[in-house]
Amino acid sequence: GCRPHPPPGTLPHPLENATRFPQPTGHDDGGGRESRTNPKLSTETGQVHVALFVSGEVQARSQFLGFPVQLPEERLGGGLADFALLRCGGKVGQILAPREGDVVVPEDKVEVQVLRRGFYLTAVLHPVSNGGYFPQHLSPAPAPAEPGSEVFLAVDYGNAIHFQVYVGFSADPQFLSGQDEVDTLPVQDAVGRTVHWLGPINVRVHNS
Repeated sequence: GCRPHPPPGTLPHPLENATRFPQPTGHDDGGGRESRTNPKLSTETGQVHVALFVSGEVQARSQFLGFPVQLPEERLGGGLADFALLRCGGKVGQILAPREGDVVVPEDKVEVQVLRRGFYLTAVLHPVSNGGYFPQHLSPAPAPAEPGSEVFLAVDYGNAIHFQVYVGFSADPQFLSGQDEVDTLPVQDAVGRTVHWLGPINVRVHNS
């Protein structure tokens, strides 16, 4: 769910930052808090320069939500109540097998290493010739996968030859349940939580 950092070279020089976005003045606003000048967006040369700042209010909100440390925030607009505190924990996992270009059998498994907590895993097959995405419901999980574990997801390739393999990480235990085919890979679950996707891994099916 975390947005990537801007590409190298798109942010202004640090000295420009100091001029464009004034630093804390050290002035007490009367409430025991230091007043700050809020950063604004600049669209010079088509680039958007975003200045992130940390305030005591955001720190308090982080603690209120039960986060042990303050995590990266994304400014969504409005008051401080509209700060979204995002857990930027890096990769959710990796597909160990199959590897790119592997030859697989019609009934096979996808091996996934889990790196982050709180997700259910769903394998999805995309036949290159036919289109469409086919969720595989052969390995229901009673609980979210634990970090560090290796999960094996059963898949059935059917009669097509060339496939792309995807694995979705979702907090919804019923993600894509009851759906045999979808047009696209959903980026959110039914209640709006981000779905993380691994893949594609291109494979070829060996039909004897």
